[in-house]
Amino acid sequence: MALNIFVLGSAGSGKTTFTKVFSDFIASNGYSVEIFNLDPGVKTLPYKPSFDIRKLISVDEIMREHGLGPNGAMLLAMEKMERLVVKIKGYMNEVDFRLLDTPGQLEIFAFRSSGPS
Repeated sequence: MALNIFVLGSAGSGKTTFTKVFSDFIASNGYSVEIFNLDPGVKTLPYKPSFDIRKLISVDEIMREHGLGPNGAMLLAMEKMERLVVKIKGYMNEVDFRLLDTPGQLEIFAFRSSGPS
């Protein structure tokens, strides 16, 4: 059973960089690790995720379709992601560690039901 590690922090705090470096450290110590990118607004990643939410949900697309700004689009994206939890879990493999790289909008986790889900 994998140890799920959610990487949380404010925007620009280095969550994605930490996820890359920590996954390399875990692997270099002989453990299996997979990374889930749960940030539908990230432009580039320094790692190859096992699962990338951007294949299902795009903040840019939500902004265009709904006429929202980046924060509103991120909130709507997280609500959509909440409905996809079962599908996302289907991508999980048997590994020692699973790193879940999350968006930097902490209000998602503090003030919305979608965050804890």
